[in-house]
Amino acid sequence: MKPSQRYKELETILVLVLALGVFYWMNKKTYLLTAALVTGLTGLMIPAVAKIIHWLWMKLAEVLGFVMSKVILTLIFVSIVIPLGWIAGKAGKSSVKLKPGGNSYYKERNHTYIKEDMENLW
Repeated sequence: MKPSQRYKELETILVLVLALGVFYWMNKKTYLLTAALVTGLTGLMIPAVAKIIHWLWMKLAEVLGFVMSKVILTLIFVSIVIPLGWIAGKAGKSSVKLKPGGNSYYKERNHTYIKEDMENLW
């Protein structure tokens, strides 16, 4: 096992122990302190268990990242984009370029492309 992987596993164990310690400090439930102690000692003494705990923690983080990105983007769309579109519609603003008579500014161009049209495009 690479030392950097072991450090990552121990880092995960430390984060979990710290989180359980904070929850204990907030709630004063002794089972949280016991869980912190068991998690910390198990992660230090048994590397295989630390590896499993790290893997489970990373999978949980992956799932939460996938779900929360969708939730956050949905909230932004619903709270910002939809109201702005509604306000712009009520204000008579439109991003569609129309002539005052209602026709578009689209210009029909019947052009046959030749070799020179493809040179120096920019």
